Amino acid sequence: MTSASILRDIRFLGSRTRLWTTSSSLDKVIIFLHGSGDTAFGLEKWLRDVSPHGPPSLVGVILPSAPMRKYLLNGGELSSVWHQRRDIDINSDFEDVEGIDEMCLGLTNLVDDIKKAGISDITVGGFSMGGHVALHSVYRKQLAVNKCFALSSFLIHKSAVYDNSNRNSINVPLYLAHGDSDALVPHKWAHNCAEKMKNSNVETSLRIYKNAGHEIRSDIISDLFAWA
Repeated sequence: MTSASILRDIRFLGSRTRLWTTSSSLDKVIIFLHGSGDTAFGLEKWLRDVSPHGPPSLVGVILPSAPMRKYLLNGGELSSVWHQRRDIDINSDFEDVEGIDEMCLGLTNLVDDIKKAGISDITVGGFSMGGHVALHSVYRKQLAVNKCFALSSFLIHKSAVYDNSNRNSINVPLYLAHGDSDALVPHKWAHNCAEKMKNSNVETSLRIYKNAGHEIRSDIISDLFAWA
């Protein structure tokens, strides 16, 4: 067991993370990455709204914030995003590998610090762009965690994740969840990702939620906690 108070001081790229938990001692951590334009504070509020009872006992949810940068999809305005994007299209030719790699390094250091604090059972994932970074960190950069998840997320057809020659040796289960009414990221893109990951010998589960859009709902979080 590790005292939750120790994890409250953990940082991501120099900035303090947020910890959402109902327990004073922890034996498991879920790193949860927010979507584009959001922050750790905003995601925590969203999660608390849809899951008022909080995470399961002895589980801590660590929420980092993405750095502020000029974001092309926001007209070049400053936004809290994990990396750059020119479009949201599975057929895109652009993937900001350099920016993603910077975030993957930050996640590697974050996981190392969590393990130094005494917790080895770690799941990483996120919503939308946060899930995208999680997929790259685990299945391309081989982040040393137990499980990975991505909610309302996808990889482009030409993603570097699919080109990684080492991916067949990565034994990290993947959980994908998506709404069938997602107007921003069509759920067929999640099906495509699931199929390609399965073909790469990744143990992959995909759950589609009826009448769910590009959102986090209470049933989605409840099922995620049960899986993680």
